[in-house]
Amino acid sequence: MIDSKQEKDAPSESKYDDEYEDEFRSEAKITKRDSFSHISKINLEDKAKDVGEEMSSQRISQDNRGIAEGLRIRYMNMKDGESGTMLWESEDFDNNPAVYSEEMVIDVPKGILKCSCVSRDLEFSSRKKIEDFRLEQQVVFCGTPIERWNFNFGFVMPSSRNCWQQIIEAAPPDQMLSPEQLSGNVVFETSFYDGAIFLCKNKVRINYI
Repeated sequence: MIDSKQEKDAPSESKYDDEYEDEFRSEAKITKRDSFSHISKINLEDKAKDVGEEMSSQRISQDNRGIAEGLRIRYMNMKDGESGTMLWESEDFDNNPAVYSEEMVIDVPKGILKCSCVSRDLEFSSRKKIEDFRLEQQVVFCGTPIERWNFNFGFVMPSSRNCWQQIIEAAPPDQMLSPEQLSGNVVFETSFYDGAIFLCKNKVRINYI
């Protein structure tokens, strides 16, 4: 496994969040953390449990709206986890007020499906303290969840900027669908939590080109 994290300059200021930019200009460095996840298959019992837990957590999260409003995804990339080759990167998450409310569509090289593992760098900032920051990501194919990944970051300081590298291990080749089957039909649903408390969700539909 190759540690291919990179420090990046802050993306351009968000027009809808300018009033908070002074909090980040004074930061000396970006906090880095790594996490790893195997793919876990989702069965029907898991789906029913997930729906109930998410509905409950979303009701609880109303008291934590301030945390969600201050959480910004600034930059993301994906690399071959073994060679470190850059496969995709984007700053479209920043300066996008609909990042948590509307489905995004991105184009990713189909060669990524041949990687035995993928390294993803997620750069984010938070105005508020987060006690136990984590994410759960589901892969939804034609409306049906088929895979799940869990990643834990831990404590996030208020007015901080952080780089989070996540290593995702691919399914065995004989369990992989083709790029033609997946392209446009697969949605990555990423839910962000403070411990058990739901904060927000991002949905990205992927075209493999």
